[in-house]
Amino acid sequence: MISAVAQGVRLRARHRLRVVSFGDLLVIVLAGLGGPLLALTPRFFVPLMIGEIVAGALVGEAGLGAVHPASATTSFLSQVGFAMLMLSAGMHLPLRDPRLFASLREGALVATVVGVLAVPAGLAIGHWHRGAFLAVNAAGVGRAIPSFGVLAFVFPFAIRYLPGNIGYWPTLIALVLFVIAYRMHQP
Repeated sequence: MISAVAQGVRLRARHRLRVVSFGDLLVIVLAGLGGPLLALTPRFFVPLMIGEIVAGALVGEAGLGAVHPASATTSFLSQVGFAMLMLSAGMHLPLRDPRLFASLREGALVATVVGVLAVPAGLAIGHWHRGAFLAVNAAGVGRAIPSFGVLAFVFPFAIRYLPGNIGYWPTLIALVLFVIAYRMHQP
């Protein structure tokens, strides 16, 4: 008897995950408005993405559990959102700009050189199982160099003039500089 009830509950839960729900849609839309509403207030500097992430955590499994991440509504909206992102990117391509075709040749040359060097290196690493650690960390260093440069620039100033933990101030100052640079480049 108990197993039949549990099986019925599981079937209803699985069915609920496959059906687009107006209730889930309403919760997602209202939560999605949280990011722009937080970004409107000039007093509290909350970037739009941070507001969206906080709203998602609040209505998702980590918070209230109002929307399941594997529900059909969430899947449908993510597919529509991705399609809209690609459509918007396509609409902003300056295909008639002569500079695009001028830089296309240089970009194709760089991509060819990278492919000619990277494919044999990847095959060699995969075949001999040596150098994977070095390759992964070299890629990580390449991504971290801009942040490291700002930290290295701020570090001597922070050690000399700011009290407290040695790692706190340089990181905080670097993050503030990144936010300022990001806000300056937004339209």
